Amino acid sequence: DTPMKQKIVFLDAATVDYGDIDFLPLENLGEFTAYDRTTPEEAPLRSRDASVIITNKVVFDRDLLRQCPELKHIAVAATGYNTIDITEARTLGISVSNVPGYSTGSVAQLTMTFILALASNLIPYDNAARNGQWSASPLFTLGDWSFIELGGRTAGILGYGSIGREVARLCRAFTMRVIVVT
Repeated sequence: DTPMKQKIVFLDAATVDYGDIDFLPLENLGEFTAYDRTTPEEAPLRSRDASVIITNKVVFDRDLLRQCPELKHIAVAATGYNTIDITEARTLGISVSNVPGYSTGSVAQLTMTFILALASNLIPYDNAARNGQWSASPLFTLGDWSFIELGGRTAGILGYGSIGREVARLCRAFTMRVIVVT
């Protein structure tokens, strides 16, 4: 007699899988099902018999947790776990894990990308290069939009977790002054 395989359900795999994730290791652990997205209305039925739930955005409040009698663990595929009623999960003996720090570098880099794009008016200059306005300039340059040097400017950062600290480090590399609000 073979023991019953645990049921593992990823409720919103599209939030992390862009066709580059191999779910075979999860399939080897049990009966694995991945849904691209799950609405709040679909969540109870899809979660009901699962012993392990993987989620990113689906909210597991008290009501939904109580509809999952087999649930032993929720793996949040993100850095936070604000979508899970941690107190109720603890009461029901459901462990919860997350992935702290997985996006620190990429989010900080994207933040700097936006700062640099705004400071240099990247979009208008890119459009001018594409539509011929820049090459038509008799000066062989274009100064239609201001360019702000970041050195000496002030960056305000809300929150000082791992992402906030990394953004602050990068801003300081541009000799910016950093003000943090926690």
